[in-house]
Amino acid sequence: MSFRVCCSVGRGVSLMRSLYPPLGAGFLIVWRKHMERAAELFSPWYPLFIGIVGALIGAASMYFSLINRINIVVEQKLNDEQYMSKVLSNLRPYVIFDQNESILIDGGAMAYIDSIKVNGEMQNLSVGEVKVPKEIIISPKKFLAPEPSLQSYDDSYEIHSKRGHKFDIIYELRGTGYVMNESTQYRFRIDIIRP
Repeated sequence: MSFRVCCSVGRGVSLMRSLYPPLGAGFLIVWRKHMERAAELFSPWYPLFIGIVGALIGAASMYFSLINRINIVVEQKLNDEQYMSKVLSNLRPYVIFDQNESILIDGGAMAYIDSIKVNGEMQNLSVGEVKVPKEIIISPKKFLAPEPSLQSYDDSYEIHSKRGHKFDIIYELRGTGYVMNESTQYRFRIDIIRP
């Protein structure tokens, strides 16, 4: 058996024949026949295979493009202040007002409320003469089955509610004896609870 070192392709085949006589030319012929047979069997299916692979790649591309577009639109909507305030006012509408019945912030609740009336008494505090609320009457535009919740921002109250004339809801404010601060403004928040 001779061992020849060669660089050309033709000599590489002869090197292979000399090193592996049983796998020499016979192996290459058999291998070529199998590849030709596979090509013959596969040739009618080749266009269908290419079509299926192309359709899968196209569908995957469209899917990821659609997901990317949805993410971009959602991100834009979440960063849009007008849109977010509209969504929040539809989810849980609220209004913030003071003892003078001034609306400070309307978070969509005034679409449900006709008027807000604050009854109280004038008291001479260290900050001057101030109307201290004792009762708040909410007049909704329609019947609100769960009563709106009322919260105080500036003082501590026990809040008791009862139904009044027509759709009115009356909130009685009873001081707990603990004054958080003496100020010229007493702010309240009403949350409309939607069923």
